[in-house]
Amino acid sequence: MLPRSMTRRQMLRAGGGVALGVGGAAILAACGETQVVTQEKIVTQQVEKIVQVEKEVPVEKVVQKIVTKEVPVERIVTVVIEQPIGKPRVRLRGTGPLGTPETGIFDKLLSETQIELDHVEQPYAATYQSLLINLSQGGSAYDIASMDDPWMPQFTEFLADITPLYQGFGWVWPDPDMIPAIVDLGDWPPGKYGPRAVPNIGNIQSFAYRTDVMEDLGVEPPVTWDDVAEYSAKITGDMAPDLYGYTIRGQPGNPAMTSFLPIMRGFGRDVIDGDLNPQVNTEEGLAALDMVVTLKNLAPPGVENIGHHELGKLIYTGLAAMSGDVWPDQLLKMYTPDLSKVVGKIDVLPEPAQPGADHANMTGVWLFGVPQGSENHEAAAEAIHWLTQAENQKENMYANNWPPVRFSLMDDPGLLADFPFLAGIKNAASVAVPRPRTEHYSIVEEIVGRHVSAVIAEQESVGDAARLADEEVRVALEEKGAYS
Repeated sequence: MLPRSMTRRQMLRAGGGVALGVGGAAILAACGETQVVTQEKIVTQQVEKIVQVEKEVPVEKVVQKIVTKEVPVERIVTVVIEQPIGKPRVRLRGTGPLGTPETGIFDKLLSETQIELDHVEQPYAATYQSLLINLSQGGSAYDIASMDDPWMPQFTEFLADITPLYQGFGWVWPDPDMIPAIVDLGDWPPGKYGPRAVPNIGNIQSFAYRTDVMEDLGVEPPVTWDDVAEYSAKITGDMAPDLYGYTIRGQPGNPAMTSFLPIMRGFGRDVIDGDLNPQVNTEEGLAALDMVVTLKNLAPPGVENIGHHELGKLIYTGLAAMSGDVWPDQLLKMYTPDLSKVVGKIDVLPEPAQPGADHANMTGVWLFGVPQGSENHEAAAEAIHWLTQAENQKENMYANNWPPVRFSLMDDPGLLADFPFLAGIKNAASVAVPRPRTEHYSIVEEIVGRHVSAVIAEQESVGDAARLADEEVRVALEEKGAYS
């Protein structure tokens, strides 16, 4: 057997030049992984021709007698060919949340599909920048892009259409087991490009609260933001510094904006309207910022500096009773006995809303897409389909705290026993809406989040922050040609 590291040219030479004639069709047809097969033929005899001259006669007449005899030999002719082993092996490259190699999920993918997946691990901001550059330039650096849903309006036109890729394998898309509001995030603007992404991580922002504290107060869970402020004042006034009523993220940009948006929406406005007009410097926006100040003053000291992980810790260590900016990975820690002081005391709800406003939880879903520049569309689609199957979604729930996107898993008795908050996430998902759907959202988020942070840090007044946020957003979007 020849070493697998040998080139095809070396294989041919090793076979004495007979390999191409015998196995050439197999070699040229095989486009993936192959195995080397040797075929042996033992030659047991050959004919030896002997010419003898019987006698001398005049030269014009020579009589020849041909005598043949068998001569035993032992000569082995080896024919070397290549034969495909099942389907070809394909190597793909992806970035963003794909899975955790240590769990063996990539090895399982390779074993079951012959797809090898290389994960390019990058921080959040670097993932966004890397995908923005590669996708917009039609690059082939990635075969699978894992994307946060606010990025989708920028990326959809640079992704391959999922429907024909799935249909090529005989799969149905959209998958009826996936939550429709989450699936729709991969199609923006609706119907213009068609479905371009498959949800993988069903992240939903929720309002989390201490059930035991509400019982001690003798109140029902909060429904409005006024309820939240009232209960928080009572909790902080009676129990601080051991327990504070509310906690919020104050770091500039994405953190502060993510904490502010459910409050703003709970007052009946979004930060921009459907025509991209900024809305913070409105009656509702000013009231929402006033609520931010009220809640910040009822929160543990130093919230102007905290981000996602720190907010979760304030709750699971028992220092904060409520927050409207809680995500599934934080909830899992709240249910982990080795970390949490509040196991069994946390429940989640749709975000509070003032009378007349809609309850609006925020999606933070991650989705898989196939870059148009990839040279492996079909294999990438197959890997995405495999990774999002129920069994593998369930594995990622246990391994990575990634909530599923499938109804069947939201109702799975085993998962609900281990993660009771899934029921609350399912309810929150029913009223969840994405962040404003525009390719310019990252600009809006940076500007508004910066001014909300300044309000929390007491560096700007509510009025100044609202005015400056709207002015800067409008100028930035005009420069981008958003209003033309």
